[in-house]
Amino acid sequence: MRVYKYLELKWALEAINEHRFKISEFADMNDPFELKGVALSEPSYHESFIRVANNMGALCLSKEWSNPLLWSHYAAKHKGLCLGFDIDPAVVEFLELSYVDSVAVCRVDVLNKLIATRRRPEAQPPDARNEAEELVKRLLGTKFKKWEYENEA
Repeated sequence: MRVYKYLELKWALEAINEHRFKISEFADMNDPFELKGVALSEPSYHESFIRVANNMGALCLSKEWSNPLLWSHYAAKHKGLCLGFDIDPAVVEFLELSYVDSVAVCRVDVLNKLIATRRRPEAQPPDARNEAEELVKRLLGTKFKKWEYENEA
């Protein structure tokens, strides 16, 4: 899969020279509603999730190189660079993003099942971990519709 990273010239040259990218931290992303496209039915769980996620980050990539809005927003108003990479999806997992018009609320039942049996993993329902993983992917990968133009990978 070919993916692209738009950067200011200074940061693009640094990435090339050092063979690495800066990971974008969720708390510093330009979308003030990042991680809020889906809400958990238990608000304290969602607040905890956001606290944990804000200590993590993401490598934000696009599936296209010719979007003038992306050049403007991320490549120093068309003065930067757009670096392209061929990445094997069998080797690197890409989070499939979904774009929504309004916030969906997800029940926390699956999380409660894991919490209730955390000291006895053998007692956990067989699919509970997979369901919890899918829920976390949904929380991380849901953005509002207006951001769909970024065509993220």
